[in-house]
Amino acid sequence: MMRFDKYISRFTNLSRKTVKKRIRSGRVKINGIIVTDPSEKLNDDDVVTFDNKIVVPYGNVYVLLNKPVGYVCSRNEQEGPTVFSLVNEIYEKELSIAGRLDKDARGIIILTNDGKFLHHCINPKFNVKKEYIVTVREELKIQQLEQLLSGIRLNNEIYRADEIEWKAPHRFRIVLTEGKFHEIKKMVEFLGSETIDIFRVRIGNLDLPKSLNEGEYRELTLQEAKKITPYMG
Repeated sequence: MMRFDKYISRFTNLSRKTVKKRIRSGRVKINGIIVTDPSEKLNDDDVVTFDNKIVVPYGNVYVLLNKPVGYVCSRNEQEGPTVFSLVNEIYEKELSIAGRLDKDARGIIILTNDGKFLHHCINPKFNVKKEYIVTVREELKIQQLEQLLSGIRLNNEIYRADEIEWKAPHRFRIVLTEGKFHEIKKMVEFLGSETIDIFRVRIGNLDLPKSLNEGEYRELTLQEAKKITPYMG
């Protein structure tokens, strides 16, 4: 059984504080009866209306967030401000991260409560590609970067890029499917340079929208989520 205020907040994208005010003002009903106690518990078959419109519960949720530098992809606030602090509090305990980024990296991440979707995003066998624009301190030549296409061995592990494109002496584009810990940083260090900026611009076939500023987020439609992994259809 879910609390009345939590239910409405979850399925309307309003904050719990706002929902409580509106419940107490008599704008919400359970089974046609005005209820003003936000802590009221709901049964599975209860019908909730808000301003005379039925509040419809949804299933799976897919949230696209443009992660800024300085935020951790974790719930542990001791490591720094978390990406969950950037989204509506209704998502805080509901969603997991499909494809983490380091604290000093930025760009597109997906938060979801869909376990199968999550598995497809992070398991390399499903070949969900992630594209990054990387800026480095010391100049790298195309011949150096091409080593990453055939793979390099570090600590008995193979690190390999799916695609590489030289953009400028200090910048390149890379596409990965593995998602190993600090993968790009280790590759760049192997080539004799150091990363300054890691910017993820695409997951699957879904690009980071240019209109979405750093720290902003929005829910994806099912069609948009299918651009990442089409298993749903």
